[in-house]
Amino acid sequence: MPLPIQLSARDWLDQSPDYRLAMQHVDTLLGIQSTLARIRPELRLVVVSLKEGLLTLQTPNAASAARCRQSEPSIRSALLQEWPEVKTIRFTPQRTAGRPKRPFVPKRRIPPDALGRLDALGASLEDSPLRDALRRLVARQRG
Repeated sequence: MPLPIQLSARDWLDQSPDYRLAMQHVDTLLGIQSTLARIRPELRLVVVSLKEGLLTLQTPNAASAARCRQSEPSIRSALLQEWPEVKTIRFTPQRTAGRPKRPFVPKRRIPPDALGRLDALGASLEDSPLRDALRRLVARQRG
């Protein structure tokens, strides 16, 4: 009984039409990425998808996305020379995780004897912003 022919994983994948189609799409996306890097490297655009003529590009932030939307016609015309399948471009800002919540820091209290000294200092001062500030501090700490 003859043994089945052994194929490498790459040969087996190369025979799959779905795999070949996916690889062609990846090659297209990589080509568009390199074209963008060549024509407008300062924008730092990342190709996200190309579906039915809509090219989705990711920008580093929302401000950059707004600037790119203004220059979309020139970017699209530069891309059309090499990539005629690009009909429209959508710019989306990169999503970032929200800032972490600040850890809870318990309110530190001024010791009572120090409060008494601050109160006495405030009482010994003439009418001034310093005296008003000391009185507010002592009142806030006590109340």
